[in-house]
Amino acid sequence: MPTVTTHAIAVIGIEGFLLDIEASAVQGPSSLHLHGLPDATARETQDRIQAAIINAGLHRSHGQITVSLLPASLPKHGSSFDLAIAVAALAANDEAIPSAALSKVVFAAELGLDGSLRPVRAMTPTALAAAQAGCSAIVVAHANAAEAGLPPGLQVIAADTLTEVITWLTTGTPPSAPRTPAAPPAPKPTFPDLADLRLPEAAALALQVAAAGGHHLLITGRQNPARYGRALPPLLPDLTPAAALEATAIHSAAGLVNPHDPLITRPPYRTPAPTSTPDSLCGNASSPALPGEIALAHQGILHLANAADFPTSALELLRQPLNDRQITVTRSGSITRFPADIQLVLTTAPCPCSALCQTTCECDPQHRTRYLDRLLSRLGNNIDLTLNLDDLSSQTPLLTPAHITTAQATARIAEARARASSRLANTSWTKNGHIPLHQMRRYFMPSTAALRPLEAAIQTGSLSIRTAIRITRIAWTISDLAGLSEPTAEHIETALELSLPTSKT
Repeated sequence: MPTVTTHAIAVIGIEGFLLDIEASAVQGPSSLHLHGLPDATARETQDRIQAAIINAGLHRSHGQITVSLLPASLPKHGSSFDLAIAVAALAANDEAIPSAALSKVVFAAELGLDGSLRPVRAMTPTALAAAQAGCSAIVVAHANAAEAGLPPGLQVIAADTLTEVITWLTTGTPPSAPRTPAAPPAPKPTFPDLADLRLPEAAALALQVAAAGGHHLLITGRQNPARYGRALPPLLPDLTPAAALEATAIHSAAGLVNPHDPLITRPPYRTPAPTSTPDSLCGNASSPALPGEIALAHQGILHLANAADFPTSALELLRQPLNDRQITVTRSGSITRFPADIQLVLTTAPCPCSALCQTTCECDPQHRTRYLDRLLSRLGNNIDLTLNLDDLSSQTPLLTPAHITTAQATARIAEARARASSRLANTSWTKNGHIPLHQMRRYFMPSTAALRPLEAAIQTGSLSIRTAIRITRIAWTISDLAGLSEPTAEHIETALELSLPTSKT
C-alpha cells in the first residue's frame, strides 16, 4: 500500500512546527515501528499506541507498519503525537480511510490504553501553528476544544475516543458530545480599587505613570508596600488580540490555562516568592523546556514583593530579559526562547527590621544602606520610577486628583497610551518605557526650555546624562496623561521627583 501521511505539531517554547507522520505497511509479522522520536520515548509511545488500537477494537493489521515522524532532526517530546501516529498506522492498513480526509488535518491528543483521547499541554501554540501552516481542521480531546478554537478559521473536531475519530474520517459523522458537562470557569483574581486604598496623590501619580508608560517601578516603605504594587494590575488596559494569544500560548505551554475559558485577555500578574529557584524564574530546562515566572508575566507584571530578600543570583537573572524582552533557557544540546515583555514592580521594606519595627528602625545605618544597595546595584539601571511611602510629604503631587478611582485612572491611562502609540506608530515600540535611551536622545528630546531643570542638575553633577534621558522618558508619559503633545518643564520636574533617588546623588 502506498505511504499515508497525517500531520501533527511539535512545539518548541511557544513556536509550533508542522510534522509529517508517514506510515507504510508491508507484509510480515504484525508490528509497529516508530522512527524520528527520541529513543527513550519511542518504545513507550509504540506500546501505548498498540494497546490503544487493540483495546478500541480497531486492530486490523496483519503486517509490519513503519511510522516515521519528519523532519527527523526536529526535537519531539511528549505524547501529543499519539493520535496522529495511530491514525497514520490505521490508515496505512485500511483503504476505507481516504487520504484526502487527512491532507489538511492536524491531530493533537494523547491516547489512553483504552483508546480514549486525553488533553495535552501547549494546545494554543499547536493550534496557532496549524492555522499558520494552512491546515483546515484540528482533532483534539474535548478538554482541549475551547483552546484549540482560539485561532480563527480553524475547524475543531473534538472527540472522546480513537473510534470516534476513525468514524469521522471514514463516514463524516461528527463525534459525540462530551461525556461529562463542562465545569464552570475558574474565578478571576480581584484587586483593590484606588479609591478604597486612599492613596496619597504622589502614590496615585506614580502608579498611573507606571501603567501608562510601562515603566519599571520600585516602591519602598514600612507600611506594607506590596499592597500598593497590587493596585497597579487593574490600571493596565486589556490585551490586544495578538498579545492575548501570545500570553495564552505561554500559559498553555506551562499547562496553566483554564480549559473552559482559555483566552487570557488581562495582563498576567505573577508574584514569585523570594525563595523561588532559578528554574522557577527562568524556566525548567527539561525536555521540553517550560516557561518560568518571567515568561509567564509576558505582556503583564512581574511583582517581586520583599524584593530585597531575593538572592543576588535571582536578581541578576532578571537583567537579560528586562533588556532583551525575552528569556533564553539553555540546556545541553538545546536553546529555547520565550518572549518576556514584562513590567517589573519591586516592593520592599527599607531595612531588614521593618516587618517588626513599624515606627522606630533599630538597624545599623550601614546595614540599612547595604540592604537596599544589593537590590539597586543589580536592577537600579532598569528602574524608572520610585515611590518612597515613608517620605511622601517631600514629593510634589502634580497632575493627579486627590481621590481618583481605578475606573477614572484607567480611562486616563488608556488615553495616554493612545497618544504614545500614535506618536510611536512608525517605530517598533508602543509604550514610552520601551524606547531605548539612545533612541530617546536621538528622536524624542523635549524643547530646550523644558530641559532646563535637567541641565541644571547635570551641571551641578547631581545627575548623569543617562539618567537625565531616562527622566525625559518619564516626562513624556506624564505629558501624555496630561493630554499634551510634548513635555513641559513642569513635567520634567515631576519626573525628577518620581525618578530613582540614588540616581540623583
